[in-house]
Amino acid sequence: MQKKLIALAVAGLASTGAFAQVTMYGIVDNYVATGKATTGATDTKFTGVQAGGLSGSRLGFDAAEDLGDGMKAVAKLEFGSLATDGSAGITGTRQNYVGLAGGFGVVAAGRFNTSGFDFVGNGLLGASALDPMTNFTGSSTQINSGSRVNNAVAYLNNFGPVALKAAYSFVTETETTGGASPARAANLGLRYAQGPLAVEGVYIAVTEAAAGTAGALDKSTDLAVQASYNLGVAVLAAQYVNTTVGYKGPTTQADIKTTTFALDAAIPVGAKGTVAVGYASSKADTMSDAATGLGVAYLHAAGKRTTIYGGYYTGTSGKLSAGETKGLVQVGSVGGTAVAGEKADVLAAGVRLTF
Repeated sequence: MQKKLIALAVAGLASTGAFAQVTMYGIVDNYVATGKATTGATDTKFTGVQAGGLSGSRLGFDAAEDLGDGMKAVAKLEFGSLATDGSAGITGTRQNYVGLAGGFGVVAAGRFNTSGFDFVGNGLLGASALDPMTNFTGSSTQINSGSRVNNAVAYLNNFGPVALKAAYSFVTETETTGGASPARAANLGLRYAQGPLAVEGVYIAVTEAAAGTAGALDKSTDLAVQASYNLGVAVLAAQYVNTTVGYKGPTTQADIKTTTFALDAAIPVGAKGTVAVGYASSKADTMSDAATGLGVAYLHAAGKRTTIYGGYYTGTSGKLSAGETKGLVQVGSVGGTAVAGEKADVLAAGVRLTF
């Protein structure tokens, strides 16, 4: 009874127009995983509960106030919730921005998802624990690593079936005479979706803060394209990413170029089930062998907002021409520390509830 009275009181206050319109949303996604990571002759086995099998757990708030003349003030606060062992509750801010919206689109400032994060999340396996693109740490590609841009201004708009997202980040906000040049990041994403076809393109450029030190990381760029088509009996998709990581000269460290591609398929099973399969390969020009990954998952829509899932992932990290391992493949995390190896195999099963 007391809860109902409180709810009625809040509703009464909101009806007076004293508050902006606020929508709360969230995702809770936990899964049980068992896997093995191998480096050389050493095996590390992992069995435990992890967060974010299909989507990162989060709690968010969207707010808007009508300013008249077709214009609104809009804001988003979104927090991540990662730990499943009680070591942390609501953790770092995923997104935090405020701006103006109208017929011109949305102009905002704050912290945003990158176009690369959106790109990976729009794949058939999404940014999941079973997605090869997400699990690639064994390559130079940045498309799946820089999830957010800080201290950024952004412009978002929809032109019919085309969605545009552009952001410019003042990564380093101060500059000292004779010191390092400020770091900057530019993101551009275009997505077309109409009928059975969806096509997306992303360009990301990150300039590092470095005072001309030879061999220091200078600039990295990503150019990525993906397309999917719904055949009715299955959805087929392909992704291509070209990455260049540059270094300041004079240096013996040459720029590293990486090519990554992925093929995905999603096949309906009955009225509520889907089998998703993804394969990806990533190879830098300094590598003798490519990093590869294969993920297979079954997703069951148990309710309008509940998905029960299970699957298997296997991947290798690839090697440098000199025989050294380039990166690792993660099978789990303990206290924020990754359990990873040159080769990894993971079995996972979990539940995701959105609200």
